[in-house]
Amino acid sequence: MATARAADPSAGNRRDFNEMERLRLRAARLFEQGTSRAEVAHRLSTSRQNAHRWHRRWQQGGRAALRATGRAGRKPRLDSRQRRQVERALGQGALAHGFDSDLMLL
Repeated sequence: MATARAADPSAGNRRDFNEMERLRLRAARLFEQGTSRAEVAHRLSTSRQNAHRWHRRWQQGGRAALRATGRAGRKPRLDSRQRRQVERALGQGALAHGFDSDLMLL
Protein backbone atom coordinates (compact mmCIF):
# COMPACT_ATOMS: atom_id res chain seq x y z
CA MET A 1 0.00 0.00 0.00
CA ALA A 2 1.39 3.41 -0.94
CA THR A 3 1.78 5.97 1.80
CA ALA A 4 0.60 9.51 1.35
CA ARG A 5 3.42 12.00 1.46
CA ALA A 6 2.89 15.40 3.04
CA ALA A 7 2.77 18.13 0.44
CA ASP A 8 5.23 20.98 0.60
CA PRO A 9 3.13 23.86 2.01
CA SER A 10 4.97 26.41 -0.10
CA ALA A 11 4.52 24.44 -3.34
CA GLY A 12 1.26 26.22 -4.15
CA ASN A 13 3.06 29.56 -4.03
CA ARG A 14 5.78 28.68 -6.51
CA ARG A 15 5.82 30.46 -9.81
CA ASP A 16 6.64 28.77 -13.09
CA PHE A 17 9.54 30.97 -14.18
CA ASN A 18 9.94 29.13 -17.49
CA GLU A 19 6.30 29.77 -18.38
CA MET A 20 6.62 33.40 -17.33
CA GLU A 21 9.62 33.81 -19.64
CA ARG A 22 7.73 32.13 -22.52
CA LEU A 23 4.89 34.61 -21.99
CA ARG A 24 7.26 37.60 -22.09
CA LEU A 25 8.91 36.28 -25.26
CA ARG A 26 5.49 35.84 -26.89
CA ALA A 27 4.85 39.48 -25.99
CA ALA A 28 8.14 40.44 -27.67
CA ARG A 29 7.05 38.70 -30.89
CA LEU A 30 3.76 40.58 -30.79
CA PHE A 31 5.52 43.91 -30.17
CA GLU A 32 7.79 43.17 -33.15
CA GLN A 33 4.64 42.72 -35.28
CA GLY A 34 3.37 46.13 -34.17
CA THR A 35 0.70 44.85 -31.79
CA SER A 36 -0.39 47.44 -29.22
CA ARG A 37 0.30 46.97 -25.52
CA ALA A 38 -3.43 46.74 -24.80
CA GLU A 39 -3.86 44.01 -27.41
CA VAL A 40 -0.81 42.12 -26.07
CA ALA A 41 -2.31 42.24 -22.57
CA HIS A 42 -5.63 40.96 -23.93
CA ARG A 43 -4.13 38.16 -26.05
CA LEU A 44 -1.82 36.94 -23.29
CA SER A 45 -4.44 37.31 -20.52
CA THR A 46 -2.25 39.56 -18.45
CA SER A 47 -2.60 43.06 -17.04
CA ARG A 48 -1.97 46.18 -19.09
CA GLN A 49 0.62 47.11 -16.48
CA ASN A 50 2.60 43.94 -17.30
CA ALA A 51 2.32 44.62 -21.03
CA HIS A 52 3.50 48.20 -20.51
CA ARG A 53 6.46 47.09 -18.38
CA TRP A 54 7.41 44.40 -20.93
CA HIS A 55 7.10 46.87 -23.81
CA ARG A 56 9.40 49.36 -22.11
CA ARG A 57 11.99 46.63 -21.42
CA TRP A 58 11.65 45.35 -24.98
CA GLN A 59 12.21 48.85 -26.40
CA GLN A 60 15.33 49.28 -24.27
CA GLY A 61 16.93 45.89 -24.83
CA GLY A 62 14.96 43.77 -27.27
CA ARG A 63 14.08 40.14 -26.57
CA ALA A 64 17.15 39.69 -24.38
CA ALA A 65 15.70 42.19 -21.90
CA LEU A 66 12.65 39.94 -21.48
CA ARG A 67 14.58 36.75 -20.77
CA ALA A 68 14.64 35.32 -17.25
CA THR A 69 17.36 36.71 -15.03
CA GLY A 70 17.73 33.71 -12.73
CA ARG A 71 16.30 32.88 -9.37
CA ALA A 72 14.00 35.30 -7.60
CA GLY A 73 14.62 36.18 -4.00
CA ARG A 74 17.40 35.17 -1.72
CA LYS A 75 18.80 31.68 -1.50
CA PRO A 76 17.12 29.59 1.24
CA ARG A 77 19.21 29.08 4.36
CA LEU A 78 17.65 25.70 5.12
CA ASP A 79 17.82 22.68 2.84
CA SER A 80 14.76 20.44 2.35
CA ARG A 81 15.81 18.05 5.15
CA GLN A 82 16.16 20.92 7.62
CA ARG A 83 12.78 22.36 6.58
CA ARG A 84 11.13 18.98 7.23
CA GLN A 85 12.76 18.89 10.70
CA VAL A 86 11.38 22.34 11.51
CA GLU A 87 7.91 21.35 10.25
CA ARG A 88 7.98 18.21 12.42
CA ALA A 89 9.06 20.19 15.48
CA LEU A 90 6.33 22.77 14.93
CA GLY A 91 3.77 20.01 14.55
CA GLN A 92 4.85 18.49 17.88
CA GLY A 93 4.22 21.76 19.69
CA ALA A 94 6.23 23.78 22.18
CA LEU A 95 5.58 21.44 25.14
CA ALA A 96 7.39 18.60 23.36
CA HIS A 97 10.46 20.80 23.18
CA GLY A 98 10.73 21.87 26.81
CA PHE A 99 8.57 24.97 26.89
CA ASP A 100 6.12 25.51 29.77
CA SER A 101 3.17 26.13 27.48
CA ASP A 102 2.09 26.08 23.83
CA LEU A 103 0.93 29.68 24.31
CA MET A 104 3.03 32.62 23.32
CA LEU A 105 2.95 35.46 25.82
CA LEU A 106 3.43 38.97 24.49
